[in-house]
Amino acid sequence: MRYSLVSYGMYLIFLLASPFHKKAKKWIVGRKNYFRELNKSIPSKDGKRIWVHCASLGEFEQVKPIIERWLEENKQYKLILTFFSPSGYEIRKNYEKAEFVAYMALDTNKNAKMFLDLIQPDMVLFVKYEFWYFHLTEVISRKIPIYLISATFREGHFIFKSFGSRTKRVLQQFSQIFLQTQKSFDLLKQAGFNNIIVSGDTRYDRVLAQAILDKDVPHIDAWKNNQKTLILGSSWAEEENRTALFLEKEEQIKLIIAPHDIEEKHL
Repeated sequence: MRYSLVSYGMYLIFLLASPFHKKAKKWIVGRKNYFRELNKSIPSKDGKRIWVHCASLGEFEQVKPIIERWLEENKQYKLILTFFSPSGYEIRKNYEKAEFVAYMALDTNKNAKMFLDLIQPDMVLFVKYEFWYFHLTEVISRKIPIYLISATFREGHFIFKSFGSRTKRVLQQFSQIFLQTQKSFDLLKQAGFNNIIVSGDTRYDRVLAQAILDKDVPHIDAWKNNQKTLILGSSWAEEENRTALFLEKEEQIKLIIAPHDIEEKHL
């Protein structure tokens, strides 16, 4: 009951915010007539499928090197890609490597069963910290291999609390959990996990791959004029405010900001 209330409560919050917030409105619109639209749009299954779920665009960038390597080496698989946030869906809804891209359904027991009946995955990959209880338990009940990548845990994480014990038991049934840090490994090991391994942060793989592909940008090179330049990527207001204080003392550093919130008011 608790997990259903969280899902419906989240939906209500987005619904109330949607008249005033563009991202909330997209979140609601993206789930309107969800299963009717999904049933009409998703291709019939041909071969095997891997379902990859990301919270937003940043998590997609983390998993992208793994997705592309996996699809290259396992050509019998096709990709179903889902997002929680419009930030990921709107930018990657036409991702060329995916057979189908969609929003994540609201996390309820009924929705999880209907969603898995439609996409019929042979393998499931969740990224970092997406713990949607009903979808995860339904995947496990169907004995579909499920993996969590680039995960990170800290002391005080909710799965170590009494109210997170059910989610903890679900995570302990994952086929494998790939962790960013040794500290996360030690915390989970102490909590009774045996399905864990330290593999590092796949963001670094993505940045290195992108650095090889990227070309010089002449107008930025001219603007830099050989001065030190700081780049804020997917920054939040607090980070931008702290950077402003730093730049008051470091006037010789130039700044490029790629903010997480690209609403006109924030820009």
